[in-house]
Amino acid sequence: MPAAKQTTIAPMETIAPVGLVPFAAQLTEREQLAQESLPWNSWEEPAIHAGDLALLRIEATGDDLNVVVNGEAVGRVTAGLLDGLGVECTFPDHFVAKLSPRLAAQVINERIDRTPPRLLSLVTEGDRAVRLLAGDREVLSPLAVADRAYSLLRDSYRNVEVECAERGEGEFLLRLLTQHERPITPKTGDILTMGAQIEHNYRDGLKVCLYVRRLVCLNGMTADSRTYSWKVKEDRSESGQMRWLDHSLEELPATFERLTERAKLMAETPVTGHPRTLLQQAARSMGLSRRLLPELFAAYDAEPEPTQWGINNAVTRLATHSPAARNQRQAIWSSAGDWVDQFDICTATLPRSIARSVGANIIE
Repeated sequence: MPAAKQTTIAPMETIAPVGLVPFAAQLTEREQLAQESLPWNSWEEPAIHAGDLALLRIEATGDDLNVVVNGEAVGRVTAGLLDGLGVECTFPDHFVAKLSPRLAAQVINERIDRTPPRLLSLVTEGDRAVRLLAGDREVLSPLAVADRAYSLLRDSYRNVEVECAERGEGEFLLRLLTQHERPITPKTGDILTMGAQIEHNYRDGLKVCLYVRRLVCLNGMTADSRTYSWKVKEDRSESGQMRWLDHSLEELPATFERLTERAKLMAETPVTGHPRTLLQQAARSMGLSRRLLPELFAAYDAEPEPTQWGINNAVTRLATHSPAARNQRQAIWSSAGDWVDQFDICTATLPRSIARSVGANIIE
């Protein structure tokens, strides 16, 4: 039997890694995002001071009121904090806000002394004390929420536009837009683009909804609002809140597909009666002031389309381009989005009594 052939294994060459950055030199996701021109990169991180209410004192310094915890000044009193103190210590914050700083500090401290002991969390941003929350909470950083939402959408859709990033005391509103589009009609520009709207408030929690923008005139609307509230018995940790945010954002594409299919159905459903009559009905159902009717009629005349979709577009055009207050604009967008998301052709083509009898979804 011939001898078995011997195979010599050559020693492995030492190959220097090409293009790899040493682990110690690698940037975290936050450091990478900090290199981009994102509006929230300059936002201040919150600090939490948890303890008994009795440890908190208010001191007057010049024209300002400052919060002192365990003898250390932690921040200037803001309207949001004054509101929280008024709730916890039962005093009218709007009345105290009109007092001189010295007298206001005296009134608030007396109320604190009369309030039974309770655990609270004081939230500060830089040199401002912005919120007073019940219990010992893990508060998400607005910057971390914005980073997470932006990164998740960018990983799926690459280019993400920051349409709005508004920061207030203890809250923010973020509106992100992807390049994921769906045409509704063959008309030029009648295309909907998918986005997300995220609202964050230390007191109320997180809110996520689908944001949709129409290419023609950039009309917007929102739908499928989801809220993470401190009032429900959920995982209140920071990681639990982030998981909720991830899940809510992952649900948006399916909601967007459903909404675009309903929008196509609306575009195929002609209106019965004069469009202005329907516009007045829509305005009443959404709680719009009568003084906005001329603007609503003008919005329809700018793009007259005698379909249910045309009526909805007039409403969203009004909300997007009128000088309405932000909360009213948001309410109109939400109503318009719900109208599309819940649209039932029976509602639009049958008398209301018959529509109800066949189980149609009546939009009041």
